Amino acid sequence: MLGRRIAALRESASLSQDQLAERAGIERRSIQRYERAVRDPRFADLLLIAEALDVPLADHVRWALPTPELTRDGTGGSQWRMGACVV
Repeated sequence: MLGRRIAALRESASLSQDQLAERAGIERRSIQRYERAVRDPRFADLLLIAEALDVPLADHVRWALPTPELTRDGTGGSQWRMGACVV
């Protein structure tokens, strides 16, 4: 989900992966991996990407945070399970 958000923001800024990588000061290969969800970005890279795209970091992070949901575990008790990402 986060990778798709990075790609969408990059595309809306009319930037190629190469251009974003250059602006952010990180390798193009990292941008590719983040956008394809092969690897999660390090926090430092998220900061650099957000700055390069001129968007607040919260615009990236809120798309990636899972929402907790309360479910039954079959024994009558409750347990927390991480649910779908916020969209």
